[in-house]
Amino acid sequence: RLIGWDVFVITMAIPPPLNNIFDAPAMRQYRQLFKLMLTVKRAEVALNQAWRQSVILDRIMVRMNRKAPEAMPMKEVVNDAHLVGMELLHLVSNLWSYFVYEVSMAAWTQFQTALSQCKSVDDIRSAHDAYLSNLKVHSLLHKDFTNTRRNIETILQLSRRYCTAQNDLTALLERRIGDIAVIKGVYQGIADELHREMSLLLTTIEEKNLKYDFMNFLQLRLNFNQYYHDNSNRGAADRKSV
Repeated sequence: RLIGWDVFVITMAIPPPLNNIFDAPAMRQYRQLFKLMLTVKRAEVALNQAWRQSVILDRIMVRMNRKAPEAMPMKEVVNDAHLVGMELLHLVSNLWSYFVYEVSMAAWTQFQTALSQCKSVDDIRSAHDAYLSNLKVHSLLHKDFTNTRRNIETILQLSRRYCTAQNDLTALLERRIGDIAVIKGVYQGIADELHREMSLLLTTIEEKNLKYDFMNFLQLRLNFNQYYHDNSNRGAADRKSV
């Protein structure tokens, strides 16, 4: 389901002579980059708010009678929610950090260096075109990264589902509205899909490493301790032992 933020863009009219550099194709690329970074930032903000909501859930659990029959199932779901939430927040925060530092700031530094060597408007236009090309590739907007971008978009959608589940869990604990088994299934589904998408994402990143060496930075940010590879191998071993 689309909401207003999903189609929100910022654009501006570029007057002459700047429109010789910031032409229609260039502005289209800026809008694509803006939409991507806004989507990641929205997910990060929402997950931070969901983390604060987790603190409220912890306080509710502390006040709950531990001998109540529903206490243990609820505690298990709250713990599941914490784990999934921190995993999503780690991934999304590192995505944002990658786009800001490895992509935007690095490209801007190179652009500034190129500008200092320009002697004509044509030189400036060429430097700007190179800057946009750099942004397009490193921000994964190039056609070579279609699958990678699709995996990232799915993970960002999972963040939205997680935040909705947090609201449902809060309503259940505070007002006893909802079914704990249903909510537990939602968290489990999010976790399973997240691990599946991360496995696919890391596979596509590894496939692109030979052609695009900067992908190593993204892989290191998302899986610095080989957690997802270990999880995948452990899952495969478990299936063989069954």
